[in-house]
Amino acid sequence: MLAPQNPYSYEGTQLASALLDPQGRPAALYEAYKKHGAELSAIEDRQNRLVLILLGLFGAAAPLVTKVHFSWQAKLYLDFLVVAVALFGVHQCTEFRKLRADVRKLLVRCELAMEFYQPGAFLKDETLYTKEELLYATKGQWLSSVAIVIGIAAAGLICLIAIGKSR
Repeated sequence: MLAPQNPYSYEGTQLASALLDPQGRPAALYEAYKKHGAELSAIEDRQNRLVLILLGLFGAAAPLVTKVHFSWQAKLYLDFLVVAVALFGVHQCTEFRKLRADVRKLLVRCELAMEFYQPGAFLKDETLYTKEELLYATKGQWLSSVAIVIGIAAAGLICLIAIGKSR
C-alpha cells in the first residue's frame, strides 16, 4: 500500500517530521504568512510616504511659482521637472499596485495551505474564512487611484507655472 502523498512535498521529496506542525503542515508556512503580511504593510507604507512627499513638494512649490518672476526658459524647465517627478510617482504607484496584488495572492495561498477555508478545520462545521476572503488578492484597487491624485497635483502646479509672473 502506498503512503499518502504529502501535499507540501516538492516533486516527491518528503519533509522531515521536525519541520511539520502537529497537523502535518510545514511550520515554515506560518512564518511565510507573517512575512507576507509584514511585506504588504511595508509596501503600503512606502506608497503612503511617496505620495505625501510628492504632494508636499508640489504644495510647497505652488506659492513660490506664483510669486517669483521666471523667464519662459525657466518655466519650461520647471514644467519638465514637475512632469518628470509626477511620472516617477505614477510609475512607482503602479509598481506598488502590482507588488500588493502579488503579496495578497501569496497570503491567500498560505491561507489555503493552512486550511482556513476548510469546514471544521478551526470552527465546528464552519470555515474560518468565507469564500469572499478568497478574493482578497483583488481588493485594495482604490489605492492605485493615488496616481490620479499625483497627476492632478502636477497638472495644477504646471498651470500655476504657466500663469505665473514672467520677466
